[in-house]
Amino acid sequence: RIAQEDAATIGGGGGGHDGGAYRWRQRPTRKRPRGDHDDGDDDDAAKQAFEEDNPDNRSLFLHGLHRDPGRTLTTDVLMDAFRPFGCVAVRFPKPRTNPMGHLPPPPSFAFLDFTSHEEASRCLADLKGEAVVRNIMLTLKWSSSPNGAKRSHNHHAYTHPPPFLAGGGAIPPPPPPPPKRRNRITEAEAADSTTLFLRLPPSLDSSSYPKELETMRILAQSTMEDELNTGMPTDSDERITAEDEPALRVTV
Repeated sequence: RIAQEDAATIGGGGGGHDGGAYRWRQRPTRKRPRGDHDDGDDDDAAKQAFEEDNPDNRSLFLHGLHRDPGRTLTTDVLMDAFRPFGCVAVRFPKPRTNPMGHLPPPPSFAFLDFTSHEEASRCLADLKGEAVVRNIMLTLKWSSSPNGAKRSHNHHAYTHPPPFLAGGGAIPPPPPPPPKRRNRITEAEAADSTTLFLRLPPSLDSSSYPKELETMRILAQSTMEDELNTGMPTDSDERITAEDEPALRVTV
């Protein structure tokens, strides 16, 4: 039947049937063509620019291992290839688990670690982002550091001019948050404390410090004596003072 339909189409018969209605005809592709200016390229360039200036990044992203179906690019082979450029370690991604027990596909990328950011940058510059290892073309670029994408996005956003007010002039940046104030110690937390913290006013002359400290010492000591002798006259012989109880003595 398919042959008859094909012959009818070629001969112009079949009541004007269009060959595009037959199921074996290849459908046109629906893949969207890539434009000349792709936002993904801009984002990747911004990320690479951020990582280039990030002194904490000491690793490169090595891509193209999927072109090695024989899996000849082992850790030792890659180390021999990139050790002259300062590489100290090669890290492969964790292999995916296969529930069917099949051998997982080879990884398409790895990471090259260096002792410093400068060593990694020098390797990337010397190789110009490309390397051929055992006739397999590999590409190199900066690896993504933690929160690197977010930081690079913020860095890219600040390259735009600041917004302006309707009356003219740029909108001022928001004020910095106030410093976090330390909470005072509670009475319950100070129950076992034996130390008083005293802050003298900055306007006080330093020569008056000994006199002021002695005044505060006597005040603190008499306060504890009064608390211990609550309801007892100050001239009573039974009154307990710091001379009788060493625990009431206050020193500076």
